[in-house]
Amino acid sequence: MSQRPALMPISTIVDLLTAQIEPLVRELLPHGSRHGHEWRCGSLAGEPGQSLAVNLKARTGVWADFSSGESGDALDLVAGVCCGGDKTQAIKWARRWLGVEDGDPAEFERRRRIAEKKAAARKAEAEEEARRARESAVRIWMSASSELLGTPVDRYLAGRAIELARLPWLPGAIRYHPGLWNAETGQKWPAMVTSIVGPDGKQMSTHRTWLEVQRDGRVRKAPLDEPKKTLGGFRGGWISLWKGAIAGADGRLRKAAPISRVKGPIEIDITEGIEDGLSVVVSDPALRVIASVSGGNLANLRLPESAGLVLWAQNDPPGSDAAKAFAAAAAALGERHASVKVARPPAEYKDVNDMLIASKKLKEERHG
Repeated sequence: MSQRPALMPISTIVDLLTAQIEPLVRELLPHGSRHGHEWRCGSLAGEPGQSLAVNLKARTGVWADFSSGESGDALDLVAGVCCGGDKTQAIKWARRWLGVEDGDPAEFERRRRIAEKKAAARKAEAEEEARRARESAVRIWMSASSELLGTPVDRYLAGRAIELARLPWLPGAIRYHPGLWNAETGQKWPAMVTSIVGPDGKQMSTHRTWLEVQRDGRVRKAPLDEPKKTLGGFRGGWISLWKGAIAGADGRLRKAAPISRVKGPIEIDITEGIEDGLSVVVSDPALRVIASVSGGNLANLRLPESAGLVLWAQNDPPGSDAAKAFAAAAAALGERHASVKVARPPAEYKDVNDMLIASKKLKEERHG
């Protein structure tokens, strides 16, 4: 009786695919391109773009589509690109691509040992790279200034109808860096840097928005392919834009406590981006507002389960990947929180900041 060929464990298949991630993504997504330690394209369909990123180094093989909210490992990538999401077919494809269809147990064992060694080396490298990224993120944050009024950050936000001077105090999460290095251009630009914190209130990473000061003094996002980037991992973290303004016994406004120190139920308004979040703040400084950094991170937020959430949606086209991802994230948060509401600007506006800008223009026109 012939011996039945051994089946390679799925974990080993994942490890072997991960060990060859760059040739794999070049074959699966040939219209993508390399950006630093990532392979970028538009989606699992493979069109050029930036929404889907496959990590080629630290967290090798891990990928995420920031538009649709999908993510996974190297085998999930094969399933999504080649097999319509069918994991069984993806395993068959991967075995053919890896050249391990014969079921030779000795060959499987040899490859398993190699994959284990490579996985251990990648893990150690990833941990060291994550440590360096966190340290660098904190250094950038500490080297930036909390004095925002009159700076390019102040003028950039004013151009988005966000007037910091009208707030009772400045947002503590936002700082100004006069000359932050940008690898894409090989030069320094002024930048808005923002602290991203975890559930314990400690800084996880730093968000950076590079800025360009124009000849007339106005400030806009720098003309880069990626004017906004995050340094360090931020899964589950958020930008604490505004803790809320509470009237004390003397009638004076004071800051509410950070989320990590709050006892009892609270309500938290959540936007994806900084500008949308600050638009909510200037509209009502009594609100507690955080930004999820990216649409793909919204479902990962680890907030107190007793907190009621108000999710600020953007008016993405119905049925679009972004709209589906938002709905999925809202549903996921709804399973963990007793109250999850969705706030949405009127249909003629893209997002809450677009609505704020339009309102400011209307006021200016009325007053000449």
